[in-house]
Amino acid sequence: MKKAAIFFIVFILVGEGLFRFDKEFDFLNRNANATIGIEVAESELRDQVENGAFEIQSDQLRVLVLGDSYIYGSFVDPEKKFSKQLQKDLNRSDLGEKQAVVLDVSRASNNTSDNFDFLKYYKDIFKPHIVFWSYHYNDIQDLRSMEETVSEEEITVRDEAAKRQLSTWKFIIKRIYKTSELIRFLSSSLQRELKLNGIVLPVGDFYALTQKTYHEKNKDWQLTKDIFEEVIKICEDDNMKLIVYKLPIFNLLENNALFSKIDATVFNFFKQHEKVHYLYGYDDFKGQDSYNYRVSKYDGHPNNNGHKIMVDRTKAEILKIQQTEK
Repeated sequence: MKKAAIFFIVFILVGEGLFRFDKEFDFLNRNANATIGIEVAESELRDQVENGAFEIQSDQLRVLVLGDSYIYGSFVDPEKKFSKQLQKDLNRSDLGEKQAVVLDVSRASNNTSDNFDFLKYYKDIFKPHIVFWSYHYNDIQDLRSMEETVSEEEITVRDEAAKRQLSTWKFIIKRIYKTSELIRFLSSSLQRELKLNGIVLPVGDFYALTQKTYHEKNKDWQLTKDIFEEVIKICEDDNMKLIVYKLPIFNLLENNALFSKIDATVFNFFKQHEKVHYLYGYDDFKGQDSYNYRVSKYDGHPNNNGHKIMVDRTKAEILKIQQTEK
């Protein structure tokens, strides 16, 4: 028993030291290809639009793309990312006398509040005919009120109150988890493996988002609905067609049931708004092997193939919209 205790203590100490050293130097290569920039992609078109040099013409079909890193194309060949492929494919299609112009202002880390702000800014200077809004299940996090931004002081007060509400043992566990590199690594590795097998432990953000957040009384879901209600109104007032594409998680295509509560809640909301073109992205990949569309086993971003399938679905919907407008 004594030897086992000594072995356990040595294991913890050595493991903790190893992962703290790795945090500094990454000799285990845990962070390779993991960095995602949070800037909007540079493009000549965006520069022209923002500088007032873009000329609105009657023969254009203008498409505004909003979303996070999934649609932005992190880890994807720039020439094969969603917006580039969409513009090329639309212009190979029958648009009559029109020429497609696709402005991509998606940005890694964007949530629903960010996309809403981007829409309000770019709609007046780009005047899109179609707004393509890619929706990721975690876009519900860290939302801002539509009326005002929460100050740093208010956030601090709120966080301190939340800490006081934690029971003693939960507070201790959270502190250990926050402090220990080894425990964080073991926990995240275990949870990633379990998710790939359709199992979610009742801890952490993923569990909260998939099981608790998307219900009618949740304040973040209520705010999400309020934002989309305003988005829908803006699109109607400005004669813009709104396409909302609910993104699948590409390394979990075989376990999409993990998102069943989210999918049902989001679908039921948009079902009430017939003018919104709601596309359930998982339908485009149902029955497919995630290996063909994911960036890696543990990364849910789409690869080049994933972007191409999303482009095909979106192009078909845009052509359908154009046909009904003739």
